[in-house]
Amino acid sequence: NDFFAVGRKNGSCTIHDASSIFNGFFIAEAELERDGAVLAVAFGAGDGSFLAVGGMDWKVGIYNGKDGWALCQEISMDGLILTVGWSPDGRYLAMGGADQAKNHGVQVIDAISWEELNIVKNSSEDATERVQSLSWNGDGNSLAITGNSGVGRIVDVNNQAVACTLDRSASNLVTRSSTGT
Repeated sequence: NDFFAVGRKNGSCTIHDASSIFNGFFIAEAELERDGAVLAVAFGAGDGSFLAVGGMDWKVGIYNGKDGWALCQEISMDGLILTVGWSPDGRYLAMGGADQAKNHGVQVIDAISWEELNIVKNSSEDATERVQSLSWNGDGNSLAITGNSGVGRIVDVNNQAVACTLDRSASNLVTRSSTGT
């Protein structure tokens, strides 16, 4: 099935089957409740049976679609969660936002052990810079990251080396194409 999720300011997140339409409306398959506005949602790569949901509650909830979208893991951060993204193979989850303890960096988690693997630090001199969006490259070794200043960068997640920096005019949107480039 093709699913999509909608996060809302009231803390709810609805999951819809794209093929389930009634009178022109998508029917919700499940409704999840969080403790604050939902600002980021992402289905896991592969079969999409996992959903990461983050936001103003400073946590990322991982929901398992094979168990009726039950909460199976919760990861705390020290600030707002503004973006989440699964690696192409679904093995890793990257989370970013306004995490004070992580210097507004991107936290990378192993989705099998749920342990933190590394933190891609924010290289900005501006201490208020937040991670607004992120996207994995096709092989899962690099992340494209943009902050609220509009400056983006491509970072190797293994050694945190910055491969390139994008100026403000080039980094309005970060996404991965279907070919993984």
